Amino acid sequence: MARGALAAMAMLLAGCAAPTTTVRFVSPGPAAPAAAGVYSLVPGDDPALAQTGGGTYLSWDVPPSRAGLPRMVLARIDAQTGTIEATNTFSAGLLGTPLFAAGSLWVTDSASLGELLLRLDPGTLMVTGELSLGAARYPGEAHLAYAGGWLWADGGGRLLRVSPSEDDLTASIALHGASSSNVAASADGSVLIVTEQGSTGAVQRRDPRTGALLAASPIAGSAGAVGAAAVDGFAGSGVWVTAAAGTSAHAEQLSVRSMKPAETRPVSGPAGLRVQVARGLLWVAGEPDRGYCADAGTGRALAELPAPGHGELLAVGDGVLYYAEPGPHGTGTRIVPVPIPGGCG
Repeated sequence: MARGALAAMAMLLAGCAAPTTTVRFVSPGPAAPAAAGVYSLVPGDDPALAQTGGGTYLSWDVPPSRAGLPRMVLARIDAQTGTIEATNTFSAGLLGTPLFAAGSLWVTDSASLGELLLRLDPGTLMVTGELSLGAARYPGEAHLAYAGGWLWADGGGRLLRVSPSEDDLTASIALHGASSSNVAASADGSVLIVTEQGSTGAVQRRDPRTGALLAASPIAGSAGAVGAAAVDGFAGSGVWVTAAAGTSAHAEQLSVRSMKPAETRPVSGPAGLRVQVARGLLWVAGEPDRGYCADAGTGRALAELPAPGHGELLAVGDGVLYYAEPGPHGTGTRIVPVPIPGGCG
């Protein structure tokens, strides 16, 4: 079956002609003036924090002045002080999580003109190029990964391969039966993982250069519709994946080679369960209690995490946990850095 899947993927790639797309380049502009630190107050809602390429990037929604989708702001911040060092505000739509690869910062933008892949200067956050990934208006958030020397993006029922040096779409691989998908890669770019969600769900390992299917396994509990599936991170020879269906979510570690469940303690909780692998540990939040850190190889809980107020764990940094707390009197959100508990050291 594996050989058949490889042959089918090879035929598909051979028959997919990359669409002709013009990439527009502009000269990077000056960095935006520094604003008040986000550790005091984020001037918006729904913040998301990402650390990539040695930089710390925060995005948030600017409330719209009238009915419609909010505009999104992407900022580069000083992780020590929370000072905003550069910003860029985008048109109404949805920004994906930024990814540093091949010397640039990349982000997807889902807006009225369709799905765009934006190339940014990582210092100024000014747009230096853009590529159309699809014409659908306001599609769901796309994810990016860098593997095999290519940028990979999920496009609902498609897996897209982009050349970061030539800035063009080089392959579009159909994910048959998938209404949505997710893509992630190991830190060294040698492993490419794709999840498919539809009437059922599957986790796949694909060739990081061609996208050909190498191994696959059904998502646990996917007899019914899988609402969402996410790749939480890699731990040695395993990868953690979370799938949500209805009001519950389930996270487990799979063998990278076979995509079969590893002999580790799975994690279950409500649909808001959030799991991530960082600093060699597994971090679990969104459960009724405070959450905890665990051994990423075994799933064994190590220590409970603090939860300031009604904060949401955004990211794990160098010695600190970053939480998002509601601002005073409904005035936005605060980012709160909290020291990592000793048991998670």
